Amino acid sequence: MSTEEFTRFVEKLAAITPAIGDALEADGEQRTPDMEMPVLWMSSVGHAVAAVLPALPAATRVAVLDVVEGGMASGSELLRTAVATGLLEALAHDMDRAWVPRDLVTPLLGVQSRAYLDAWDTFTLGEPSSGTP
Repeated sequence: MSTEEFTRFVEKLAAITPAIGDALEADGEQRTPDMEMPVLWMSSVGHAVAAVLPALPAATRVAVLDVVEGGMASGSELLRTAVATGLLEALAHDMDRAWVPRDLVTPLLGVQSRAYLDAWDTFTLGEPSSGTP
């Protein structure tokens, strides 16, 4: 398992804003990757992103979701899986419950992230919710 890759991912997020790490800790999670359960840990990162995203400046929101897209587009299979089934599915969960506005997140998603969430929504809701067919 590539602990270094996960560490670089979270360090990129921390360099953009410490708010995500603060939200992780507020939820009882560690700021460093849990490589015994990387998907569950990445789910916690997704919930932390959802919790802080509305309060972040617009440029910071873009930067955060750019890091997520980078994990989806060029990460190892393990990182892509953890970002998709952990972080993005947690973000989808929080959007479905209106804990983070969908119209705040959707326009900022990269191609890979949007495609995954559209497929996830089609699977769970019966149709994509981003407005793309």
